[in-house]
Amino acid sequence: MGFVDISSMNEESDLISNYVETVSLVNQFKNNLGEFSKFEETNNRYPVVIVIDELDRCRPNYAIQLLEVTKHFFSIDNVMFVLAINRRELEHSIRAIYGHQFNAQHYLNRFFDVGFNLPDADRREFIKNNMSPKTISVVHTHRNLYVANDLIYSVLTDPQISLRTVVHYVCRLNIVMASVGTNPGSEFVFTSVFALLARAVDSENYFLFNRGDITDADFSDSLFEKAGMRNLKKSPINATIDGMLCFVYLYKLNKKEEPTDISLSLIYQRIEHIRGIANSSDHEVNYANSVRNKIQTIERNISQHWKLNIGKIYFEAVKRIEMLVSHSPNGE
Repeated sequence: MGFVDISSMNEESDLISNYVETVSLVNQFKNNLGEFSKFEETNNRYPVVIVIDELDRCRPNYAIQLLEVTKHFFSIDNVMFVLAINRRELEHSIRAIYGHQFNAQHYLNRFFDVGFNLPDADRREFIKNNMSPKTISVVHTHRNLYVANDLIYSVLTDPQISLRTVVHYVCRLNIVMASVGTNPGSEFVFTSVFALLARAVDSENYFLFNRGDITDADFSDSLFEKAGMRNLKKSPINATIDGMLCFVYLYKLNKKEEPTDISLSLIYQRIEHIRGIANSSDHEVNYANSVRNKIQTIERNISQHWKLNIGKIYFEAVKRIEMLVSHSPNGE
């Protein structure tokens, strides 16, 4: 006579009981939802619509499980699911689970009956609509801030910059503008606009530069290769920023408020080299002259008004910005 493993039988019995209970609960839920949908159809003539947003931002396993549950357990008359997703990102999530060769597009077609592509937003209007009245009054109307205004719209209207990044940027700009007086200096506003953008598109080098770990030239080279900024390379805006970065770098290097030897700036060394060699193109020389003119303007401002040291003003803006956000280079 053999022995019976009672513990194994008990485990199997528990599994069966749990399964039966789960199926019963699912069926009960489906029945209740079905009755509710019939009631809504009779009284309102509209289907029950369940909206699932940002599924593509969930963990891949969770996203797939939710799709499967939606398909198999909520297939009920008069109940409609609307999923607002970035389909390309959701396909990446699926491949992360099933492998890069998996046909994620075909897999998703099992779940969606109809798809709609929403039109792109008018980015300029989107940016302006997210700005506070204070930000608009400062950035849009200040006669000395046309470069800051152009910088915001030139970078944030680039389709490669996500709308989520745009919202985060404008929100932080609104807070910075709300935290200053009724008539903030144009230098502070411009450095705030720039620092926030640099943090958004090139956060790693933004932190390295602010700590003094890379030069002004290194930061500029990296920054103007990033999405939203590369189209501004060698433009008047690029020249304005490079002129500013020279003095920010020198201020960090020497920690002095009075004018410092500009030749220590790597950007300055580079533009003087361009201006001094015979085979420089006209475009390169014009750009170098634009940067030099900007440097000379800043030098005059500092010599006449030491409080207008753009390096000091930049780090005051950075300090205010970093009170609002994570200090991690990869943080939002």
